[in-house]
Amino acid sequence: MAKQYNISYSLMMHPSRMRFKKYLLDHLGDDTPIALETGNGRWDTGKRAWELRGKSDIHFVIQDDAIFCKDFKTEVQNLINRIGNDRCVCLYYARRKKYRHHAERAINAGRDHVVLQHLRWGVGIGLRTNLIPDMIRYCDKLTIPNYDMRIKHWLLNKKIETYYPLPSLLDHRPDIPSLVGHGIGRKAISFKG
Repeated sequence: MAKQYNISYSLMMHPSRMRFKKYLLDHLGDDTPIALETGNGRWDTGKRAWELRGKSDIHFVIQDDAIFCKDFKTEVQNLINRIGNDRCVCLYYARRKKYRHHAERAINAGRDHVVLQHLRWGVGIGLRTNLIPDMIRYCDKLTIPNYDMRIKHWLLNKKIETYYPLPSLLDHRPDIPSLVGHGIGRKAISFKG
């Protein structure tokens, strides 16, 4: 029988997106802690979201523009029970042309995931909980504004791969622009829906 991993979640939210709070908590649970943007930058908000980790084997930080697949927490639980918690897990894989070929190759080969040496997107990231303090210490020293890019550099330094389930268990809201200038229309290459 596969190990049952204990999973915790927190949210990073911008005040302009508070209208999504009920939707997010409906999927994650009303007791899910929230790190609210306070004007100190993306890393500050992301770091505080990681600091809200529970007593768990793996912790996920979910961003405020996430759309969840059906039975999201059950899907994540089944995924982690199957693959373990020794890699970074990114619950979203974009359809962007630059990265599409990895996912297309996996899908065409009948695989249900992609494993890459790097983290690309931050809408839903999971890490083994006991690694989070080291990640925060390392990322605190970086000056990159995007919080997921700081984590990417830490993962590369530690030689920790990133696992992307296919189809993605999260997607972006397609009708709102990114807070970091990526515009609207960001979509997963495939979404469990």
